[in-house]
Amino acid sequence: FSPTADRRAAFCASAALALPTVEVVDCASVDAAVAGADVITTATRASASVLTRSQVAAHAHINALGAITPDRRELDDSIA
Repeated sequence: FSPTADRRAAFCASAALALPTVEVVDCASVDAAVAGADVITTATRASASVLTRSQVAAHAHINALGAITPDRRELDDSIA
């Protein structure tokens, strides 16, 4: 997911070429992107959380990669 449709499309096209055996899906929302997911990876430059507990399946594993400085945040406090 990306809030920018052009960036989503470009990423999906690139990923589909690089990973031809993987189904790449363009999702228009975070909810759609994580619905029922077993593994979720966030890699953003967000300064506000983009993912909350209510969006994540109980069994899901989360890899949060983008919050690498004190002013960045990807996960809501509800995710522990």
